[in-house]
Amino acid sequence: MVALALMPLAPGAASAADDGDWWNRQLGTVAANQRGADGAGVKVAVVDTAITTSLPMLEGVDLRVREPSFCVFSITSATPVPADAPRLTSNTSHGSNAVALVAGNGKGFAGGTSVRGVAPKATVSFYAIANSGSNEPFKRDCEGTASLGRAIGQAVADGADIISISIAAEASAGTSVHRAVAWALSQGVVVVAALRNDDPGQDSMARLNGVVAVAAHDSQGRLGSEEVEYGRVTVRAPGVGMLLQGNRDTGDWTATRTGQGTSYATPVVTGVLAAAWSKYPDATGNQMIQALIHAAGNGDGLEYDPRSGYGHVSLQRMLERDPTTYPDVNPLITPEPQFDGDLSAADIRNAPAPAWVEAETPSPSVSDPYPDPDQDQGLVAAPAPDPGPSLRAGVLLVGVLLVGLLVVTGVIVTVVVVVVRSQRRT
Repeated sequence: MVALALMPLAPGAASAADDGDWWNRQLGTVAANQRGADGAGVKVAVVDTAITTSLPMLEGVDLRVREPSFCVFSITSATPVPADAPRLTSNTSHGSNAVALVAGNGKGFAGGTSVRGVAPKATVSFYAIANSGSNEPFKRDCEGTASLGRAIGQAVADGADIISISIAAEASAGTSVHRAVAWALSQGVVVVAALRNDDPGQDSMARLNGVVAVAAHDSQGRLGSEEVEYGRVTVRAPGVGMLLQGNRDTGDWTATRTGQGTSYATPVVTGVLAAAWSKYPDATGNQMIQALIHAAGNGDGLEYDPRSGYGHVSLQRMLERDPTTYPDVNPLITPEPQFDGDLSAADIRNAPAPAWVEAETPSPSVSDPYPDPDQDQGLVAAPAPDPGPSLRAGVLLVGVLLVGLLVVTGVIVTVVVVVVRSQRRT
């Protein structure tokens, strides 16, 4: 069962002391971008619900949207669900703001301000897994983990350096998500995933071995009212009192609001990684994770806390040390699984490419709109059937007859033309 890792939003204007862009000032985003840490050359995949690309805050962003959505066909229609749609819904709001937190330009409607991302020059590919026209986080036609697993796998196949996932989902052993994450990690891709804002024990995907698991903090560095102790958290990042585009209550894209949740902290971490990586392009994904956790906290070494992980993400400290000086090893991978259904180091090391990404991922089948999310065969493009010898012979005979007919027709036309020209000369 897929569920959004999204805390209830608090619509309304931000105070003068906290305008929703506090986190960019804390991270020193503008100064970092001016120093060349702007995400250029880094490929980021955002796997989320849906998106509206026509927003001012996404103008000029190097953004590619994979169409259609990985959401299964609509219940009432055989038409594929679009990933990109103009209407403001819970799903288009969630995905659009997630992308903007990575690479948004800060432009709002009518000259106003909007979401500004950490890595404005990153190449962002968007993979939708929900119904763009629904105000429900997920409808029946999008349930299951198959859509998420397929999107992760396709992002890896498309060459992503970092995958940002603000979706909480179970990843039991053998599921498509489980296999896709293992393959991504085996390829050195950095997987950044949101922890749930409540019931942390259900965060099996974000807590998987090797995944950067993200929790949120506010402008004062506080961890939130729930003070959740997660089974596995990597870092905390800004995620409370965040400026967001669009008022979901009124359906008005031109309005802004503030919101909170690990859904927003996750793309911030992704943007920080992309920005720092563009400054040190020779680093590996494993070394970027090393840099992330070593720069968290006070920067004086690794200290782990069950609520804060290694500490609060810091772009400035990440830029102070060349990540290639760290070992090329994912420091988040433990040799053995830490809970039932977790990945082991061997699972990651030996992970094969999932069958459904050996070729370009097909759209869901019209004849089977509700495939079993844990069955690969529902996701593999079937080869064209052999027509058989008799049919092949029939096709050949028809082809020969058509060629013969064309030759005869050509001869007749030639004779007629010759006769007409002969008559004109006489």
